[in-house]
Order: sequence, then C-alpha cells, then structure tokens
Amino acid sequence: MFFSSFLTPKKTTKILITTIDFLRKSFLILKTKFCHSEQSEESGVLLQILRFAQNDKGFFKALKDFRKKSNMEKAKHFTDLLIWQKAHQLVLAVYKLTENFPKHELFGLTSQIRRSTVSVPANIAEGFRKKTKPDKAKFMNIAQGSLDETHYYLILANDLQYANTTVLQTQAEEIAKILNSYIHTLTEK
Repeated sequence: MFFSSFLTPKKTTKILITTIDFLRKSFLILKTKFCHSEQSEESGVLLQILRFAQNDKGFFKALKDFRKKSNMEKAKHFTDLLIWQKAHQLVLAVYKLTENFPKHELFGLTSQIRRSTVSVPANIAEGFRKKTKPDKAKFMNIAQGSLDETHYYLILANDLQYANTTVLQTQAEEIAKILNSYIHTLTEK
C-alpha cells in the first residue's frame, strides 16, 4: 500500500502486532465463512495467512504472497491510489447530478461545483509525482480545500432543493477521511 513507505520501523512493528492479534480473533469467523462457500484464489490465500498468523510461523511470507495476488503493491501511478479512484467517482457522480440543475445555474452553482470537484482528483494526481513529502502534502492539502468547497456546494444544492445530495455528501466525507489519513502519513515526523 502507498502508506507503507511512510511508516517508521516502530510504527510498523506496532501495526503488525495489532494486525496479528486482529487476525487471530478473526480466524474462526472467516474460517467458518469460507468453509461453506466456494473458495477463490484470494480467499484461499487469505485463509493461509490466517492459519500462519494463528501459529506465528510463515506469517510474513503468506502476507507477501497475498499482497502479490491481490494487487496491493505500492502505487506506481496516481490511478492506483484508492483516494484518487474515490475522488474520480465523486466527479462522475457530480457531473451526472448537475445535468438536472436549473439552466439559470449553468454559470453559477453548476460550474462551481463541477470545478471544485474536478480539482480534488486533479491535485491528488499532480501531487503524486512530487518528490518530497512537503510537496506532496501541499497538493493533498489543496485537494482537501477543494473537497470542503465541494461539500459546501452539495449542502447548498440540497438546501435549494435542486437534488438530494446526502449520498454524495457521505462520499465526500469518506474521501475526506482517507485524504486526512494520507496527509497525516506525509506530515508525521
């Protein structure tokens, strides 16, 4: 995952210990679920990880295999980032939503909400290739500002009764949480 390159050894160890503990507790639930259904290759690998985690033997090898098979390697392109994918889906949804806005809003709210929404994944994409963490964080912070602007426009459109935007507001809040986490990993010392 793209966060892994920003973790210190101490934090990584703490996360792994927590993960192993969680996997041990989850083992019985998942084992029951997968034993009664057809297993895909990924679910088989997941069960293997859980078995190894239960015994603490071969856990890291199994985790590495799972990452390879489930395509969770470090992002090589901005389109690999979950945050960009979710922001792009929000853009598509906003464009579809604003098609039904009143015509007198074409150069007003329609234009503003589209512009601010497009700015979110665009800044994530631009920040992805920056070499330093402060540069990356700067663009992610700009994306945050655009996302907050979009959120306000969604509230306004809802209040003006142009459309029910509660689902899109929830999407925006989810994106904000992921973006905050990403920025936090960039700015941690």
